[in-house]
Amino acid sequence: MPIRDAVRTSLLSRKWRHRWTAVREIVFDKNFVEGAVELRISNTESSTEIKKYEYCRVIDRFLLVHAGPIYRFLLHVPTFGDPAQPIDITQWILVVSQKGVKDLVIDASGSIDALRSYAFTVKLPSYLYRCTELKHLKLCICELSPPPKSFAGFCNLVSLDLVDVCTRGHAITAFISQCPVLEELSLTLIPHRPVPAHPFPLSVCAPNLKTLRIRDSRFTTLSLKSCPKLVTLSLEGVLSLSNADENSSSLDEIFISSLKVEDVTLSNFALIALAQYHIPRQLPMPLADHTRLTLLCVDTLSLKQVKCVFCILRSSPNLKTLNISVSDHDWFHI
Repeated sequence: MPIRDAVRTSLLSRKWRHRWTAVREIVFDKNFVEGAVELRISNTESSTEIKKYEYCRVIDRFLLVHAGPIYRFLLHVPTFGDPAQPIDITQWILVVSQKGVKDLVIDASGSIDALRSYAFTVKLPSYLYRCTELKHLKLCICELSPPPKSFAGFCNLVSLDLVDVCTRGHAITAFISQCPVLEELSLTLIPHRPVPAHPFPLSVCAPNLKTLRIRDSRFTTLSLKSCPKLVTLSLEGVLSLSNADENSSSLDEIFISSLKVEDVTLSNFALIALAQYHIPRQLPMPLADHTRLTLLCVDTLSLKQVKCVFCILRSSPNLKTLNISVSDHDWFHI
């Protein structure tokens, strides 16, 4: 139920007067911003500072009177003017961390300013690491602070979705490794938004991971050696995979370390990356569990991409479903 409707139930009767203060799912989405801020301030000439103040005031008052646990918390963070000065959400995360939150979404992607300027990122406080009961976490256009030394990991986290999340160094790898029961992982870089840092290697250490989706171009290498239960693999934005040895194969490195994979999706960019170095005729070990393959925008004029595709096909003796889309060419060179 939307927050506004939940509060309105206080008018039904005396018994319902304070029921809304105990709702366990709190959603401050884009509709809330438009309803609680834009409609409340009817003067179109109102400054962005007034809108920002009203937005923060409503959320502050709601969390102040809220009683009981909060199992789901979704927060849409608008820019309200200068994208270089995002809203401080420190106190809100502190409150949520004390109420046993299990599903947390911090989303700043709804703003055009956020998509155009990398100056806008929502800084997440270290209180995030106190949310130890988290099962589902999605962060969009956020900056992760380093965890405190006392942090023992997100022992209950099942799904993790990171969209344009800024970290220092190899913090993403370390973050993932601290989620021992993680089953679903998605890493996305929003198209046409400036890349925040130099590409870096990504090593996924998640023994229970079943689904991995990558639409990110910041990784120079991808290691899945510590994902023995991986079933679904989608690489749609890996642009710069590289190996130190030209005689080695990116295909071997990725697929041999995840022999149980059943469903694979590869984009044109992923094929370009996988075909940078040696392409074997067939992988050393067959992908016996591989039953579904989806190839997006394959460049049929690229011999390396075609070789890469045939290598995967020859190595998948039990393949049942094959979906291929071919890239459009305005001209053909014969």
